[in-house]
Amino acid sequence: MLNVSSLPLAAYISEPLPWQGSSFPPAAYTNYSDFNVAFLARNQRLYSNTTLPAGTTFLADETTNAQVARAIITLHAQPALSFDECFARSLLGLPGLVFYTNANMQRICATLHNATSAVDDAENACFQSRLFTYEYGRSCLWLVPGDAISARTDTPDRVVTLYFVKAELRPRGFDYGLFFYRIGTTLFVWYRLYVHYYRHCLELEA
Repeated sequence: MLNVSSLPLAAYISEPLPWQGSSFPPAAYTNYSDFNVAFLARNQRLYSNTTLPAGTTFLADETTNAQVARAIITLHAQPALSFDECFARSLLGLPGLVFYTNANMQRICATLHNATSAVDDAENACFQSRLFTYEYGRSCLWLVPGDAISARTDTPDRVVTLYFVKAELRPRGFDYGLFFYRIGTTLFVWYRLYVHYYRHCLELEA
């Protein structure tokens, strides 16, 4: 019961505490095209096979509040698969799949059919996560030819490496507000459990 009632605080198993990580205002852009180009270039500069240790498939970067994931995808043999077949065969299980837009998934499948057709296509590579008008995250995904994780050179024509970066926008005030809300919710549940359940159990035992 204690474990279930503490679920609001279980979020911090994967989330940083309010006093951890960085807090900075997000860069502003005049339009989506400027955002896509600049944010993609920034992430490609920060996270590549030259900046990440060999073999790294996941990294939590506290300096940028970003989670970085990489995966190897095998190219499709001819004939080309339909989108549904491509999704079932190659996309399921990819890191961050729940955040991909339809354009992202179509582009990945196009690349798997023809690695030279879309690997360098940066259009719609980045996107913003919003709850109504509140922007709480920014993400990018891109593909590079070959195995960039282990830096093997014997598979450049058979695989591509997918990079997925999800950066959280963390206003410090919002983080602390959410932290105290979760504590308050947990304490309220504990109080209700005691008043309406455990107190009566103790009285019966006495």
